[in-house]
Amino acid sequence: MRALLLLVLSPLALAFDTGLHPVWLSTVYTALTLFGAVILGVVLNRLWRRLQAWIVKRSRLSARQLERRTHRVLKAKPLLRLEVFLLRFCKLLLWLSLFYLTLELTLSYFEATRPLAGKLLGWMLDPLKAAGQTLAEQLPKLLFLLVLVIATRYLLRVIRYVFLEIERGRLRIEGFYPDWADPSRKITSFLLIVFALMVAYPYIPGSSSDAFKGVSLFLGVLFSLGSTGAISNIVAGVILTYMRAYRAGDLVRIGEVQGVVVSHSLLVTKLYTIRNQEITLPNSVILQGHVTNLSSGGADRGALVTTAVTIGYDTPWRQVHAILLEAAAQTPEVLQNPAPFVLQTELHDFYVRYELNVYTDKPERLPFVLSALNANVQDSFNRHGIQIMSPHYFDRARQPVLTPPEQWYTEPAKPPRR
Repeated sequence: MRALLLLVLSPLALAFDTGLHPVWLSTVYTALTLFGAVILGVVLNRLWRRLQAWIVKRSRLSARQLERRTHRVLKAKPLLRLEVFLLRFCKLLLWLSLFYLTLELTLSYFEATRPLAGKLLGWMLDPLKAAGQTLAEQLPKLLFLLVLVIATRYLLRVIRYVFLEIERGRLRIEGFYPDWADPSRKITSFLLIVFALMVAYPYIPGSSSDAFKGVSLFLGVLFSLGSTGAISNIVAGVILTYMRAYRAGDLVRIGEVQGVVVSHSLLVTKLYTIRNQEITLPNSVILQGHVTNLSSGGADRGALVTTAVTIGYDTPWRQVHAILLEAAAQTPEVLQNPAPFVLQTELHDFYVRYELNVYTDKPERLPFVLSALNANVQDSFNRHGIQIMSPHYFDRARQPVLTPPEQWYTEPAKPPRR
């Protein structure tokens, strides 16, 4: 390479070898060398572009075939990116070699800098030699790490495929619910990655050095001190997931907070309240308290809404049941399937307590549904002339305490438009 560069860049090299090298002649050599280096750099740049385009074009088909043969374990795009990176690295080495040879020739033209030119080769080759020896020593470890990365990536794909099939219902395992698939996939993938890191640690170059051990110890202390709360939330999230206390879309009451479950992760649970507020609760806090799931049978069946009235013993209980079911049928957001039902919960001294239970598919509007249901209950009992014994009456009134239909829309109330 140097002989070629001397032949191209220095036509007067023969005269230089004869010992005729005054300062002006060395300056001429330097100018010719720089000019020749620029010309050679332009030519090499154009040739390299054509060579790179040809290599990339031929490699695309081979990379795609390799992707199909390995069942997408090795993808074409990362391989092509690696190839482009290596080509750019080789181009950089070529430019550095050209720069080094140009600099060495330039320094060799002058008497004062000629000893320095002889040392440049050692300065460049010694680090490359040390790097080559280190690479040769670490090559088996690097190959093991490469195999470990490929195997771990393939296992992660298998885990993702299996749990995705379970979540979609295509693969069924007795006692394993589909809503467990996503958290189980995350936990299994995390444990696999941790195991792979533990296996790979001794094979990482420099892992046995004191500096590497010090950094690892420092990071371990930071993680142990700063992740205590996060780990407790993760453990609580796992327990709540497999307890199936609630699912996304359920109406729940956690402590004093009531809302619809928007999302449930390993760290937190998010609720959407009737006041358009999104509340985030740590899973450790939820596990320490109690959870009331108001969505009976899950979000697919609907949320259960309950209201109660007390009616005297002189009113037939069958008539009370019919009136309550009539009120439920007149409430727009109450589902008729599952059908509403009435329970007689208590027999007091002066009245019977009837409990009306209905379902709604809009748990986020539960307060509005309950309000409309209570209004229809009052209207139905007034329409049929039956007195509601709430608040309690210890002495029976001479006349039933009712609101006749003609007074339902007394000012300022206005009747609905028909």
